[in-house]
Amino acid sequence: MSENDINQNTQMNTAAPNNAPVMTQATAPVMTTDQALLKLISTGRKQLFYQRILALAAVGIFAVILYTVITIVPKITSTLDNVDQVISDATASIEQIDGMVAEMTDASRNLNKLVDENAEPLTTAVQNLSDVDF
Repeated sequence: MSENDINQNTQMNTAAPNNAPVMTQATAPVMTTDQALLKLISTGRKQLFYQRILALAAVGIFAVILYTVITIVPKITSTLDNVDQVISDATASIEQIDGMVAEMTDASRNLNKLVDENAEPLTTAVQNLSDVDF
């Protein structure tokens, strides 16, 4: 196809009703091969520059994530181990407290039983003491 054929194909002639004006499409400026290659090289260099920036950003993000994993994960593991130890100590303490409460309840019952069994003899003894004249 020659340049004339291309120009003829890019024009759009339409017959509109009522004798409306005919619209034509402007032809784009034609680039030479050298200009096209230079533009392609320039665009490629820009793309390469931005790809390098993107790659450096990805490496930076990976480095931050790696640093975080290396430094924080062991601390988290240590903290969780300490929490587990505290929970087991608390459980043992609660069991000891339950045992002491049970012993206190038994001692209180025994004291009540002792008072109930010896209430009358104690009353008699106190009465006898009060009857004695000093």
